Amino acid sequence: MDRKFKIKAVCHKGGIGNYKLIPEEPIEFDFDKIMKKEGLDEVKKPTDLILIVRKGDVTMVFSKRKGTIMVENVVPDTPERAMELVNEILD
Repeated sequence: MDRKFKIKAVCHKGGIGNYKLIPEEPIEFDFDKIMKKEGLDEVKKPTDLILIVRKGDVTMVFSKRKGTIMVENVVPDTPERAMELVNEILD
């Protein structure tokens, strides 16, 4: 799927990074589809607008309101790797 995000580095420490992905165009997440994705270690939906998934050491927080995604514990610490991880979940 062809998605365009502005990737903002939030925090870096010891080769691990956190990134915020901001969509260039409106995006609507299918939380039901994401929650059924194989290989996820943990899934939480604290509200109808927020979904938190964990795969290994990586945590992703999807926000329906603005279409943003926080990606935490990215290794190697690069924006490209953050985008790869998101694509694994959304594809």
